Amino acid sequence: MGVAGTMIAVKMVGSSDDASDTHADATAANTSAAAQPSTPLTQPTTGPARQGVALQPNEGSDTIVRTTSGKTRCDIGADAVVCQYLPGFPQAPVEPPSNCPPPPGTYLKCVQGAHWDIAVVNDVGGFRWDIGNIPGAQEENDHVLAYGQTYQARGWTILPTIEGTRFTNDRTGHGMFVSIENVYSF
Repeated sequence: MGVAGTMIAVKMVGSSDDASDTHADATAANTSAAAQPSTPLTQPTTGPARQGVALQPNEGSDTIVRTTSGKTRCDIGADAVVCQYLPGFPQAPVEPPSNCPPPPGTYLKCVQGAHWDIAVVNDVGGFRWDIGNIPGAQEENDHVLAYGQTYQARGWTILPTIEGTRFTNDRTGHGMFVSIENVYSF
C-alpha cells in the first residue's frame, strides 16, 4: 500500500527511526543506505502549526506537490513525505549497473548506474533513499509551490524557496529539506 492509499512502487533500502514502510511496496531486497546530511542537522521545534495556504488532497487522500521549476515532485501523507527528482539525487546511493561485467564473448559495455530518485522522511525524522515513481494524480493536477509562500498539507508545513523546499511536521517539528543538490532530514 502506498502513501495513505496511493500505490508507490519503490525499492526499500533500510530505514532509520523506523521510517514508515506503509509508504512503499518493497520490490527488491533491503540494502542499507542511510542519508548522509551535508549540512548540520537542526534541532526540531514543536509548537502550534504555522499559518499557510491550505492544500487539499489530490485524487485519493494524499497531497501531490511540485516545485515551480518542476524538477521535484512530492507526495505528502499524514505520516511521511516522499519526494522524487529525476534523474536522481546526486548524494543518493547509486544503483549498481546490471550488466557489469559484460558476458564473455559479447560486445556489450557496462552502463553506469543511476542515483536513486526518491527521498522519504517520516513524521519523527526517520529517513531513507528509495527508487521508484510517485504515481497518483496527473502532473498537471499537482499543486505547484510558489517560492516564498508557506503551505499547509496533511499536518506538514511546506516552505519552498529558490534554494529548496522544507517540509516540517507540525506535531513533531521533524522533517526534511529537499533540493536537487542537497537532501537532509532534521
